[in-house]
Order: sequence, then structure tokens, then C-alpha cells
Amino acid sequence: MATINGAIADFGRHLLPHGSFVAKRLRRLFVRWTTLRRERLELAELDERLLRDIGVDRIAALREAERPFWDGRQRPRQDWR
Repeated sequence: MATINGAIADFGRHLLPHGSFVAKRLRRLFVRWTTLRRERLELAELDERLLRDIGVDRIAALREAERPFWDGRQRPRQDWR
């Protein structure tokens, strides 16, 4: 049975021998979106101690986790202290 990671790794690979720039970009974008989604879901699951270790409060973590997967731009850090 194929895994999600295997499907991501194989996405667009059959087009690559033809030198398709678009296929490479789409594959890279798909991998980035998948990674962002996974990281944001994991951030929402962290407990208070781990959030404190990385310098993020619960509200900021939940706000980040609610962002859509395609929103990959960096947001300026807001230091409320």
C-alpha cells in the first residue's frame, strides 16, 4: 500500500525526465504545503512547557495553527512582553 509520503515523493516524477520546470515547481510547492500543514498541526498539540521552551505562548501557537496551509509567508514576530 502506498503511503502519503511516498505519493508526495512520486508526485510529478514521471514528468521530470522531460526537463519540466513546471513539474518541479509544483512538486516542491506540494511538499512545502504538506510540511506547513503538518508542522502547524504539531504546534497546536504542544503542551505549555514545550511552547515555553520555544518562546511561543498558547494564543500565538493556535493563531499559527489556524493559518491555511498555502499561507507560507513569514509573519513578523510580535513580542508582547
